[in-house]
Amino acid sequence: MDRKIKTSSAKHIHLYIAFEGTPLWRRVDKAISALVKNGDLQETMSREYIVGYICKIVSADKAQGKRQGNRE
Repeated sequence: MDRKIKTSSAKHIHLYIAFEGTPLWRRVDKAISALVKNGDLQETMSREYIVGYICKIVSADKAQGKRQGNRE
C-alpha cells in the first residue's frame, strides 16, 4: 500500500510538532515506512500521530532512565 502525501505551503500543526525533524523522528518514520511497505503494519491514523507518539514514549523512557541513573 502506497501512502499518498498531501503537501501544502502551510505546516501541519499536530501534538508532536516538537519531535518533527529530529533524528529520532526520522528513524521512527523510516522504520514505520519499512513495516508498511512489507505489509507488516497498516496505518489507520495520520503518520504524524503515529511517529510522534512513538517519539514521545521513547523520549520519556530515555529521560526516566537518566533520572534513575540507568545506562543505556
